[in-house]
Amino acid sequence: MFNKIITRSLMLSLPFIANWATASETFSYQQGSMGYTGAVSTQFGAARAQNATSETHIFRYNGTRRYYNLEYFALDDIGNKGQVESAKLIFYRTGGYVYTTSDIYARQILDPDDLGRDYPTGWKVGSGFRAGANLESRDDSLNVDAKWRSSDPHGPDDLNKDYFQGVLKTLEQSPFFTPQPGDAIGTAYELDVTADVLCIQEKRCPNHGWALFHDNDNANIQHLTASSNYPDSRYRPKLIVTYGAGPDNMEPLVIESFPYNESVTSINHKITLSLLTNEKANCKYDLSPLTSFEKMNFSMHSADGTSHSSLWPVTELATRSHLYGRCQDHAGNISRTPHVYTFTVTENLDNGGATKLPYQPDDLLPGISPEEVLKTLYTSTNTDLKITLGDLFTTKGGIYSYQVQGHASCQNSVSFNICTFNNDTPSTELLTVNYTGAGLSGSHKIIVVTQAANTAATTNYITNNKDIIMPDYGETPPIKGESRVDPVTGATIKRLTDASEIDDSDDALIVYSRYSPENSNGDYLLVFGSNSTSSRVIDRKTGKTVAKLTGENGKTIGENHEVRWDNSGRHPNRVYYVSGMTFWMIDDITDQANSRVMLKDFAPLFPNSTKIYNDAEGDSSNDSDHWAWMAVHYGEHATGNNTYLVDAFIHYQVSTDTVHAMAPGDLAESNQAGGGLTIEADKAKHTGTPTFSYRPNMIEMSPSGTGIVIHMGRKWDDAAYGGAGADYIGSWFDGPHLWPVDFNYHNQAPVKISVSETHSGWAFNMLEQEVFISQNNRTDKLDAITIAGEKAGYDHRIEVASHGDLGWQQGFHFGKMPRSKPGWLFYNSYSRDNSLWAANQFMMIQIKPETQQPAIWRISPSYNHYDGNYRDEAPAAINMSGNRIYWSSNWGGALDHREVFMIELPDNWDKTLNSRTAQLIH
Repeated sequence: MFNKIITRSLMLSLPFIANWATASETFSYQQGSMGYTGAVSTQFGAARAQNATSETHIFRYNGTRRYYNLEYFALDDIGNKGQVESAKLIFYRTGGYVYTTSDIYARQILDPDDLGRDYPTGWKVGSGFRAGANLESRDDSLNVDAKWRSSDPHGPDDLNKDYFQGVLKTLEQSPFFTPQPGDAIGTAYELDVTADVLCIQEKRCPNHGWALFHDNDNANIQHLTASSNYPDSRYRPKLIVTYGAGPDNMEPLVIESFPYNESVTSINHKITLSLLTNEKANCKYDLSPLTSFEKMNFSMHSADGTSHSSLWPVTELATRSHLYGRCQDHAGNISRTPHVYTFTVTENLDNGGATKLPYQPDDLLPGISPEEVLKTLYTSTNTDLKITLGDLFTTKGGIYSYQVQGHASCQNSVSFNICTFNNDTPSTELLTVNYTGAGLSGSHKIIVVTQAANTAATTNYITNNKDIIMPDYGETPPIKGESRVDPVTGATIKRLTDASEIDDSDDALIVYSRYSPENSNGDYLLVFGSNSTSSRVIDRKTGKTVAKLTGENGKTIGENHEVRWDNSGRHPNRVYYVSGMTFWMIDDITDQANSRVMLKDFAPLFPNSTKIYNDAEGDSSNDSDHWAWMAVHYGEHATGNNTYLVDAFIHYQVSTDTVHAMAPGDLAESNQAGGGLTIEADKAKHTGTPTFSYRPNMIEMSPSGTGIVIHMGRKWDDAAYGGAGADYIGSWFDGPHLWPVDFNYHNQAPVKISVSETHSGWAFNMLEQEVFISQNNRTDKLDAITIAGEKAGYDHRIEVASHGDLGWQQGFHFGKMPRSKPGWLFYNSYSRDNSLWAANQFMMIQIKPETQQPAIWRISPSYNHYDGNYRDEAPAAINMSGNRIYWSSNWGGALDHREVFMIELPDNWDKTLNSRTAQLIH
C-alpha cells in the first residue's frame, strides 16, 4: 500500500464536476484547475519563519532546522459524497536538484487536542518571522503561542523546539516517494492516501493537510517538486478522490437562465422566463426570496424535466423587477438559495405597435460608483493574479487585516494584504475588500476583468541578446487570417485585416501606441482608416467587420474623433468620441442608432471654442471615468501664425458630471506657488480673447486618474527665432507636468515628469505606482519616472536604456502597460537602418536603472519597412491584459498599403521573466 509509484508524464486534470448518474465519481482537486481554489501551501523551518508564497519544496536539515512543506486541500463537500473508495496525492517534478536523496513521506497532520479549530487550514498561514505555523506553534504571531499540543511548554525554553512531529502520523502509517536525480521534468510522484481521506470523511481526523517529511537527516533536495503556489497550475499538487455511490442529497443546480440583469422587450405585456437545470426537477418562482418551495405560487413548465419556462405578465416600463425561483429534484432535494431573475422592460410590442423608452446603458456591475473602486485589473483565464488589496502597514505602524467578499479564489487566499485571483471563466468580477487595523477600518472595491486565455502564444523568450534579428518575410505577405512564426524569436504573427474590404480607406491602421485598440472582454478590435475620419470594429478572432462607426450626424468617425473603448470592464461594447464641443458615447457598437448618447456639451462653458480634443494621442483614466482635453479655436497666434489656440484645459468626470477647467487668468498666483506662469495671466489681461501662449503636443489623464499630464515642450531662449521661451524656463510649462485634476496648484503643485514633449507611454512599477515613460532627448536616455510619492518627478528619474546602445538612427514609441503587468515597459521602434539590433523591434524592458542591467525581452521584429512616412512608423499598442500586441505593417514593403497584425504573448510572460531575472541574480 505504501510502495513508491512513479508515473513518467503529466496527468490531465479530471473534471471537477462529475457525472451525477454514475455509481461512483472521481474528483480532482488542484489549485487553479477546473475552478478549484481551495489548496494552500506553506513552508517553514528554522529561525521561526514561514514562507507562504514558496513555489517549490525544499528538503534539508533535521531537528530545529528541518524544513517542513505543508500541503492542504479544502474538502468542503466530502460529507455529501459516497464513501471514499480511493485517494491519490500526486506531486510533480518541475526542476531543481537532488544532491542527497531521501524517502519523502506525506504525513497527515492530526490535532489530538483540537487546537486548530480557529484556523481554516488548521494552522495559521503567513510569511516572515513569527508569522505562524512554524516549528512549535500553529500561530506564533501572538503573545501566547497557539501550540500544536496542549502538552507543549510555553516560555523561553520552547523556542525553536521541533514539537511539530507530535501531531504527524507515524512514518509506518504514511506513504512515501523517492525522487532520483535523473527524474524528468513532469515526473509524477503518486501516493496512496485513501486511509487519510477516509479518516477525514468519517470525522475521525481533522482536515489539516499533509506535511512532507524527509527521513534521511542528511537529505538535500531543493526546488524539485511544486507547491500550490507554482505559476503553472499543471505542476501543482493534485489530490484525486474516488467516491462510491451514496445517497442523492445534492440540490439541483441552475446552469443557464434568462433574464438576469437584462433589458427586455415584452410581447403583449408578457416576458418569457427560462432556466436549465443539471438534473430533472420541478421549478417554481415567486416575488419574495423568503418564500419556501412549497408555498411558491407560480410553476414553470418543462417537457424533459431540465428545460423550464414560464410567461410572466408585466405592466410597467422602465421599472427594475426581481423574481425568485427554487427547484426540487426527484429525490426531494430543494434549492437552498433562490435563483434570481432581474430585468427591466424597455419596450412593449402590442398588436404591431411599439412603445419605446429613452436608452438605458447596460452595466455589468450596476449600482457601483467609480469612486468606490480602488482599481481595475485585467487577467486571463486559469492564470494566477496576485492582487494587492491595500496598504500593509497603517500610519501608526500597525498591520491591516483584510477580508474579501467576491470571487472564491481571492476570498480564500488572503495572506496579509495579498490574495491570489484565478478564474476559469471570462467575466467581470467585483471584489469587496474590508480592512481593519490600529483602530481604523474601511472598505473599497476592486474590479477584475478576466479575458479568455491566448491560444496561439509562442515565444523563445530571447532576453539580453543584442544580435541583429532580421524578419523572415517569405515569398509573399500573409493573407487575412494567416499566421507566420518568426524563426528566431518564435513569435506567432497573425494578419487580421484586408484593407480591400474597406470602402473608405486604402489602409487598415492601429494609429497610435498609447491606448488599447481592443475592447475590455477581448472580443473586438478598433481599426482606423487612413483618412483620419473613419473607423470600424472587427471581430478579433475572425477579422469580420462587426460595425462601421458613425457619429450623431450619420457620418463616419475616426482618429480625429478620438474614438476610445470603455476600459472599466463594465461596458465591453461601449466606445466614446468627441465631436466639435460635444462628448459622446455609443453604449453598444452593434446598436449604434439606439445607444448613441451625448454625455456633455461644453459649448456653453467655453463659448469662444470650436472643439475639444486631446490631440489624438491621449487617453482617459483606465476606468474611463476621467477625461482631459483642450478647448481650442482656430486663430492667429502672437507669432503671426494661424493655428489652434488653447482657450482652456479641461478635466471631466463622467460619473459625477463634474467639470474642472484652467484658463490663462487662473495662473495669476502661480509665481507665489513656484510655477512661474503669472506671465500667462498678465498677457490675458491685454487681450479680448485670452488664450495660452503655448499649445502642448497633447493632454491626457494618468492611467489611475491621479492627475492630468499637459505635454509642453522644453523651454529655452529662442528669442533669436521670435520666441519668448526664456520667460518660461523652469516654469510648469517647461516640459510635461502632472497637474491635479482640479488644477488647484495651491493644494498640489504640478510635478515635472519629462524633459520635453517627446514620444512617451505608461507603465507601473513593482509597487503598482504609475510610471511615465519617455525619450529624453537631452541625455539620450529612456526615462521611467514615478508621478506620485516621495520619489516622484524628473529629478528622481530612472534611466533604463541609452539611445546610443539601442542605435542612433531610429525613433521609439511606448505602449500603455496595464497595472497587472508591473515592472515592465513596452518599447517599439522604427528605423531606415536595419543593421541596428534594436531597430524595428518589439521589446519589453525591465524598469530598473541601466547600470543594473535590466532584462530586455526581444518579442519580435515589427515586419515593417520604414522610409520616412509617418504612417509607416508602425506604432504598436498593447491590450489591457498585457498579452496581445497590435500594429500596422506594410510587410517590409511587400504591401503597397498597411494592414493590422497581432502577436499573442504568453498569459504569464511577466512571471516567467521575473522568475528568470531572479534566478540570474541569485
